[in-house]
Amino acid sequence: NNKGEIIIVVPDYEYFQKSRQGYVMEFVYFKDSYAVNIQQKMLSLSQIVRKNEAYHDAAKQAGFLLAEEKPIVIDQELVAQNLKYNDLLGLSMFYLLRYIKNYE
Repeated sequence: NNKGEIIIVVPDYEYFQKSRQGYVMEFVYFKDSYAVNIQQKMLSLSQIVRKNEAYHDAAKQAGFLLAEEKPIVIDQELVAQNLKYNDLLGLSMFYLLRYIKNYE
């Protein structure tokens, strides 16, 4: 079968470098990505963050084409649920990336 679709949600490269809400943040930078550890009161979040182009390149190598790249932004609804995001209103936190493969 030469058809398929991949949908992934990835962190926004710029957003995850922003100091926010008093979190303690530690970074390790690599050539085209970085690892971040974000210490919150009750938990710690660690992840590797890449630019969207890294996902585009990997998808292309697997025969997929980018069909959609949609920012997931901090909107009024999120701010209404949690006021700590008020200063970040309108910023992209994540991206939805959709790739398709449709070869006959």
